[in-house]
Amino acid sequence: MSAPLRVVVVGAGVSGLSIAFEIVQRAERFPWPLELVCIERSERAGGHIRSERSGGFLCEWGPTGFLDNVPATMTLVRRLSLENELLPARKDARSRFLYRRGALHRLPGSPAEFLRSAILSPGGKARVLAEVLVRKGRRSDDESVHDFAVRRIGREAAETLIDALVSGIWAGDARQLSLAAAFPKMAEMEREHGGLFRAMRAKRKLEADGAGDNIAGSPFSPRGTLTSFRAGMQTLTDALAVALGDRLRLRTAVHAVSDLGLRGFRVHLDEGAPLEADVVVLASPTFVSAGVVREMDAGIATLLDSIPYASVAVVQLGFVRETLDGGPQGFGFLVPRSEKMRSLGSLWPADIFADRAPSSLRLTATMVGGAHDESAVELDDASLANIVLGDLRQAMGFVVAPRFKRVVRHARAIPQYTLGHLDRVAAIEQALQKRSGLMIAGNALHGISVNACIEEAGPLAERVLEVLDGRASERMASETN
Repeated sequence: MSAPLRVVVVGAGVSGLSIAFEIVQRAERFPWPLELVCIERSERAGGHIRSERSGGFLCEWGPTGFLDNVPATMTLVRRLSLENELLPARKDARSRFLYRRGALHRLPGSPAEFLRSAILSPGGKARVLAEVLVRKGRRSDDESVHDFAVRRIGREAAETLIDALVSGIWAGDARQLSLAAAFPKMAEMEREHGGLFRAMRAKRKLEADGAGDNIAGSPFSPRGTLTSFRAGMQTLTDALAVALGDRLRLRTAVHAVSDLGLRGFRVHLDEGAPLEADVVVLASPTFVSAGVVREMDAGIATLLDSIPYASVAVVQLGFVRETLDGGPQGFGFLVPRSEKMRSLGSLWPADIFADRAPSSLRLTATMVGGAHDESAVELDDASLANIVLGDLRQAMGFVVAPRFKRVVRHARAIPQYTLGHLDRVAAIEQALQKRSGLMIAGNALHGISVNACIEEAGPLAERVLEVLDGRASERMASETN
């Protein structure tokens, strides 16, 4: 061939970086010469993953960690030689709390603890235990998380436990999120075993037989250990950026992609000459990718625009421990929307991981906003800090002023897998079949976690190479003729 094949990855968050890395790794055994460019419009790689030391605290802008039970992530860690940087959560972090009726309650970790817990009324507990009597739902229904929970474990548990879970993970509205898209394992538990308790019993039996896998786990105590890195989650994205080297271009914005037919695509930059590419992977938020493809394919752009996002603010406050009147230790607490507290939940990073704060200090990271309170991110720092201080006073009894404050806003940060999401994704993938070599990636389609983004990278890289192999054959044939 007269020129190497080229792949352009647009977006250098954890998804784009992982995909670019996987393509580069596979290129070593690819029979054709291959160039890769990963483009990022901001001045740094990593997207929402950012770790900063300030005032003695290590503050995470985005994800706190990842579960270590996903092989793709742990394999990536080893390939980047980061094993010695891993930092598992403390054992005390297993204690998780829920704010209910003016107090924090430890989430039960066993049936006996559930029966003793004051989170639900006696009637609410009885309804949860009656879940084994509930029939399996109709498979064709796209059921909301809320409706599923009401049907299986009762309204009180749905509006208390499940609502808080949805707020903590998705900053979302349980009445709008699709169960099959947002909590596929929960849907699978009912589909494969007839119910949640039956699925958990099946899991325990398999584990007793030595054949256990990830059939099920409590949503509040997921399988695997929460893990980060000694210097924070940015360690991972920094290592990926270093591995890409000069293939990564920062401060480079893409405003459009045009289809050149058999010659691939042209990637138009805000500044500088456009790039010719055989494959383009859009790993930006879908509303950004929609703008990039709109002139080329308005249908795909409309589908990408149809995925909603929730905006959140993270308010991090540091306190001197000796000025606090005790308070529980552990992972943090969640808040059901029925409690009328604006905070969605609060993590306690220095309780979860070592070296997040000096031993004399305590750090809280509280999320505000989300699908129920979109305007919260528009408040100034002082207003957001006052909201959180009031909520911490109510939940934990904190009455002293914090020594440290940090507010981070994430506009349109968390994709919302609302009802119809799987149909939207299927429509996007069908539309992309007509644009061979154009691919959409990121956390807006198949999972919002760090693990989900990394799991997607390997299979997508294989698809890229399949397309490139076809392009190479076409090019060789045309050059021969």
